[in-house]
Amino acid sequence: MNWLIVPALILLGMVVLYMSAAGNGRGSRTIVASVLGFATVAALVGGVVWIGSWPSRETALWGIELGAPKEDVKFLKGPPLSGSTDDIWFYPGEYSQGKISHVVSYENDRVRYIGYVARTGTAPVLASVYSFEKLPSVLEKLGEPDHVAQSEDGLSRIYSFNKFNVAFEFAKNSIAMSFVFDPQFGPVEYSPEIENLPPIAIE
Repeated sequence: MNWLIVPALILLGMVVLYMSAAGNGRGSRTIVASVLGFATVAALVGGVVWIGSWPSRETALWGIELGAPKEDVKFLKGPPLSGSTDDIWFYPGEYSQGKISHVVSYENDRVRYIGYVARTGTAPVLASVYSFEKLPSVLEKLGEPDHVAQSEDGLSRIYSFNKFNVAFEFAKNSIAMSFVFDPQFGPVEYSPEIENLPPIAIE
């Protein structure tokens, strides 16, 4: 939604009101001028809110920066869960009841991407995309993806957006995973570890 629309309409209405009241005396003009000032402030605030909703490039997720060395991740988050590999570490979330909540992938022992598994805790907002959004809404915000990876069973796809360092896995038109990734190592692809994550209940 363009947050400028409502305040702009208010401002336009106040201009018309002021013009119509111009001949009704000084008091009326003073009141209308005050309302006009309020409408102008509302329009400016609306513009700030609208600009603040623009997508921006992400560089970190879950307190982990892209490019961070393995030892920093281990220091911050502790040892990964069993089933992790040298290149992909799994972590539980605070409210995930021991289930995998975050995935950290490495390239040359540095963080390549951080992934969040849907519905295992507080969902992040990445590049102004909320966890409840559907694919058409995401494409409207971020434009066409730079790469689309499809799972082996054909039931899910990962859409990577290099400009914003984000990727989203969709299953049944809902976000199943969210990623912050470093495009210099290529888009987010399916791996056996990601393919074999426990399925997320998506209605």
